[in-house]
Amino acid sequence: MKRLGNSYAIIAILMWGALALLAKEASEVPSFLLLAMCFFIAALIMPLLSVVRGKKSVEKLHFNWGARLIGVSCLLGFHACYFIALNHAPVMEVSLIGYLWPMILALLVAREGRRLQSFVGGCIGLIAVSVVLGWDNLDFGSQYIIGYMLALSCAVIWAFYSWYLSNNQSSSTEMSWQCLGVAMGALVISMMTESWIFELSWSVILAIVLLGLGPVGGAFYLWDAGLKRGDKSFISSLSFSTPLLSAIFLSLFGYVVWSSSLVWSIALLIVAAVIINFKTNDVQISSVAK
Repeated sequence: MKRLGNSYAIIAILMWGALALLAKEASEVPSFLLLAMCFFIAALIMPLLSVVRGKKSVEKLHFNWGARLIGVSCLLGFHACYFIALNHAPVMEVSLIGYLWPMILALLVAREGRRLQSFVGGCIGLIAVSVVLGWDNLDFGSQYIIGYMLALSCAVIWAFYSWYLSNNQSSSTEMSWQCLGVAMGALVISMMTESWIFELSWSVILAIVLLGLGPVGGAFYLWDAGLKRGDKSFISSLSFSTPLLSAIFLSLFGYVVWSSSLVWSIALLIVAAVIINFKTNDVQISSVAK
């Protein structure tokens, strides 16, 4: 069961690694409108799968008001804070602060007596992220404090949401309702704050569909299933690899140049993962205590 859950989470992380690449193709679409489109596509995933599987009618999905309200608030709040943060601070700094969430999640899911171990591993993982983003280019100026606080809010929201998923036993199929709620909320925000004047080409449409099926939609189903069934500490340590995967995908398609910083990041991420997931032998500990 844990291997299957870990596999779901790994696929979700791989999808998020492709986010920057696909987002470049859809960069002309206003942020919240793009979010609404992607989550609307995501909301159709489970109903369409039911049809493909040959069911005569789409399975009626149970609606848990409390769980869905938390889910919609976290997903919409996370993306809203991120988009607004980018308007108040440089993207590198926003990204680095935002990637505090794997460390926070590692602390939340760590068993008693292993929080220091998770914290040390998380710090090393964060250093690996900073190497990928370009440590020399970071500028934490006080004039960007609003953006930094919003980025920190992103990290806290996503870590809490992930922890909540790992402890909530609702079915992953309920995510369809949640995605629909996020799509409607993002659409309302877009109508109030954004201009819809942009060029819609076939390449943009393809990027939107792939985003909805993958990193900004389908990945959330997999993340939900992964946290419910997999090894939470292992998953949290792998989460640091998202910006590294993003850099690798971008380099493969010629957007960035492969550099030694990526190699160093890989090494640091391996060290972080080993530290977070290292398990001492309980039998040996108990025998020493005696």
